[in-house]
Amino acid sequence: MDVLLTASAAWFVAQLLKLIYYRIVDGRFSFAVLVASGGMPSSHTAFVTAATVRVALVETVFSPLFGISAVLALIVMYDAAGVRHSVGEQARTLNKIQEELRGLVAFDVDVIKEVLGHTGTQVFAGFVLGLIAGFTSVWFPLP
Repeated sequence: MDVLLTASAAWFVAQLLKLIYYRIVDGRFSFAVLVASGGMPSSHTAFVTAATVRVALVETVFSPLFGISAVLALIVMYDAAGVRHSVGEQARTLNKIQEELRGLVAFDVDVIKEVLGHTGTQVFAGFVLGLIAGFTSVWFPLP
């Protein structure tokens, strides 16, 4: 249970940091970022990293659970920065094409969501947050 609580705490802090980050950078305050995918920092990365660190501390790095957790964390980070980020770039391109064709061709298509993945910096920030949360759970154990 402590692994789940630690990971959830990391996710929650990441979501709060998104609120603060976008208020400072974009000058907007929107609770929509709490449930949106993408953004700074990667809450998925923070979640899986904190879980992996906590598993390492509870079970040791030699346990099969740590191996599974580490592989899962790497897959999530790769997906966030690689696959989902690329899909977001493709969505941006398709939206531009759609905008250019809007006056020429009659079709009614919704705008595709563009922020789907993360940049490397956003994933790294989530990784660092997950490390901090995982190691902090030793000094401040959750119930």
